Amino acid sequence: MPLVSGARARCGAPALVLALALAGGGCAGGEAAVPRAPTGLSAVAGNRAVTLTFDSDPALKYAVYFAKSPDVTKDDSRLLAESPFRHRDLENGTRLYYRVAAFNNVGESELSAEV
Repeated sequence: MPLVSGARARCGAPALVLALALAGGGCAGGEAAVPRAPTGLSAVAGNRAVTLTFDSDPALKYAVYFAKSPDVTKDDSRLLAESPFRHRDLENGTRLYYRVAAFNNVGESELSAEV
C-alpha cells in the first residue's frame, strides 16, 4: 500500500498517512472533522412550493432550517434534505427564510447564509 508523506489532512494537521485514509475523508489517525457550512444557497418560489439548491457533497447529509422570520437558527423547524430540495405544501404568499447545515458522524456545521 503506498504511503503519502508530508500530506496535510483536512483538519490541517501534518501527517504521514495511508492513501486510503485520505480517500475516506478523515484526518490523520482516522479523526474526521465537522463539515463546513454549505455555500451557494438559492431559493426559487413556485406554486405552493420553494425549491432550494446549494453546493453539496455526496459524502455529507444536510438539514434545512426555516422560519417565517429572518435570522433562522438551529432552534427553528428542520428538515433533512438533498440538493435540490423542494419544500412542498406551502401556502402561497407566505414568506419563509432558509439556512442549511451539513452534517456527518462527527457533528453539524455552522449554518449557511440565509435566503
